[in-house]
Amino acid sequence: MSNHPTTSNNRGLPEEWEQINFEPLREFGFSSTQLKQLHSKSLNTPEVIQESINHFAFGIEHNPKVKKYPEPLNVLMGVLRKGLIWTEKDYQSPQEIAQIQLLERKRSEYERIKQLEKKAYALALEEWQETLTTEQREKIAPSKKGRGDVTPQPVKLSLYFRENLWEEKKKEYLVT
Repeated sequence: MSNHPTTSNNRGLPEEWEQINFEPLREFGFSSTQLKQLHSKSLNTPEVIQESINHFAFGIEHNPKVKKYPEPLNVLMGVLRKGLIWTEKDYQSPQEIAQIQLLERKRSEYERIKQLEKKAYALALEEWQETLTTEQREKIAPSKKGRGDVTPQPVKLSLYFRENLWEEKKKEYLVT
């Protein structure tokens, strides 16, 4: 039994090689056997192997050229056995993809909420205006077309409603 400090398993691989996550390519046949082959060549570091696995898995999912390989594992192993690295031009890590998806969901939710707030405001304004008499409308938003005031009465009513009533009314229309 070897007492080599970097070997901590019964497969004969150094610990840093044991840390390589090949799970993204397991379904294509990548296993500890391929790691042993690559380690025995001593042409790459575990970091290069891990990056190549990550990039290749991304390529299989997102790159039409890589998707078409009939034997994807053989293609990747051919590159790695030469001491090269596999990279995908538009690679995004799983964390980056998750972050993008999270932000897209948040943006979408924000936009939907804003639309709901606009609809709630419009409904509340409409309902309030229906309760007003002509005299109340004239008192709140006098029509002064003949005196240089070109602002339409509905706009004045909306401004009045937003500035004076909406804060209290929106509790009835929006879930906070």
